[in-house]
Amino acid sequence: WIMEHHDAWTRITLHGYYEKTRCREYTQEHIHKCMLDRLGVLEALLTGCIKVAAVVESFCSFSCVEVVKKEYLWLQSQCQKFGLDTSSRQHSYHAALIVNYVEMTTMPGAELCSAVSAIWAFMMTSWIGWNRALGRLSNQMTEEYRQLAVALSEPEAMQPLLEAAELLDRCLKRADVKEVFNAQKTFEEMLKLISSFLDEATVTEKDTEFLFCLDCGRKGHSSTECAFRSHV
Repeated sequence: WIMEHHDAWTRITLHGYYEKTRCREYTQEHIHKCMLDRLGVLEALLTGCIKVAAVVESFCSFSCVEVVKKEYLWLQSQCQKFGLDTSSRQHSYHAALIVNYVEMTTMPGAELCSAVSAIWAFMMTSWIGWNRALGRLSNQMTEEYRQLAVALSEPEAMQPLLEAAELLDRCLKRADVKEVFNAQKTFEEMLKLISSFLDEATVTEKDTEFLFCLDCGRKGHSSTECAFRSHV
């Protein structure tokens, strides 16, 4: 799948989102937005991981759950450190789409192949992206982003991610044609969502032209300014 979608995979793992840290273009507003969005996605991924672990526990472990949990708890502590209100956070438009998609693909009764595909696609592309950024740009990052990159690309996390890939391969070998097709479509959709999520991640409330409304999905305004009739 990675080779079939090489351009999309590379675009994500070498996204300008990481490159911009070199020029210190990110303000504290950016990092707070990034943390809250990431925390929301990780919360959905953690719930999904727990469900997958329960399904596969009879024949293997799913240690990816520990990776997601560790990142989630670390980010939660950072949000508390900066005084961010995590109880009433509102995700950016594409972060919300990822949350909804992960919840859908990992809900009770969902196909195991698709669930693992969604979790693995996000976690692996994220690890590679932050790891590469850390290797190339560590000395040029702001301290806040350097800490974020270190926490989201720990070397110990790679083995569980590789094990998740092995589990996916194992499940695909047992799956029927429809399940394999759905798992690949899940992978493709996750790449699209992650790419759009990273595109949006550099946008703040000041960048009106590029804002996505969480309510109507249109560009140019935030949810608090939405005048679309069905939301008024």
